[in-house]
Amino acid sequence: MESIYKSCEFKITLNDKDISDLIVSIAYEDFESDQSDTLKIKIFPTITPKLKDKVRFYIDNHLIGSFSIASIAYTYKSSYECDCSSIDYSSNFRMRKNRSFDKLSYKQILQSIAKENNLTLKIDFKRMDEIVHIDQINQSDSSLCYHIAKELNLTQCIKNDTLIFLEKASEKKPSISLNASDCVSVSLQSYAKMFYQSVEVSYQNAQSNEGKTIKIGKSEPVLKRYLHSKSDDEAYKKAQGLFKSIQSNKKKGTLEIAGRLIYAGTLLKLSGDKELEGQYVINKVSHSIDSSGWRILVEFG
Repeated sequence: MESIYKSCEFKITLNDKDISDLIVSIAYEDFESDQSDTLKIKIFPTITPKLKDKVRFYIDNHLIGSFSIASIAYTYKSSYECDCSSIDYSSNFRMRKNRSFDKLSYKQILQSIAKENNLTLKIDFKRMDEIVHIDQINQSDSSLCYHIAKELNLTQCIKNDTLIFLEKASEKKPSISLNASDCVSVSLQSYAKMFYQSVEVSYQNAQSNEGKTIKIGKSEPVLKRYLHSKSDDEAYKKAQGLFKSIQSNKKKGTLEIAGRLIYAGTLLKLSGDKELEGQYVINKVSHSIDSSGWRILVEFG
């Protein structure tokens, strides 16, 4: 029986040398979040890959990603299996640091972090010019970036040596339209966060030492949280970020489809019936390329 998955023209380079003819299989996971994109390749053992070697992956002449080899498994006279990461785990990006960023904007802080780690910076979010004070205590740059993105409800990742911070549902994001009928399978489910209609944040104002509460939204049920805050303004902005998070995370689903260029972080406009139709954010795309063809599994929410 003929496979429903089409083949594709792919290219793998190892330290800029084309090794595509030695590739047995490819598995690539593309994440919208702070997780490292991963590439797993199986290679005929006529060459010897080494840890930290640079790997680049192309499909139909499009650069999909740049990676560093993080681990290698060797099977005698059969193959090398290389796990590659978009983040070099031996780099300074994962090292714990102690320092403070004072009277700087989010944009200036992220520019500094990107420059230190030899990364290009790509950012576009509403609060990027806001002046803040951030303490980085026994914390890696990777962890700090994750917490900034979480607090501001942003998409944050590293792709092709670029540090990216974007609004989760920005109209500036690329979008793709899919009909469920064109997919191999589609599933969708609701989950707990969708039931929260408002947020109540309690905090201790560090300046007045007064206990206070902020509520955003009027309906029940209420998501309650306690946090530390240096000022009322900082607490309000944190509450806003939490409220945006529970409003945006209402459903999640998966779909499988024949291989095509779809990227994590893209807005998905899904149609098919009233239960499925809507606009979502693609959280993860898993590509698999082997003798049966090219297929992808898309996770969205």
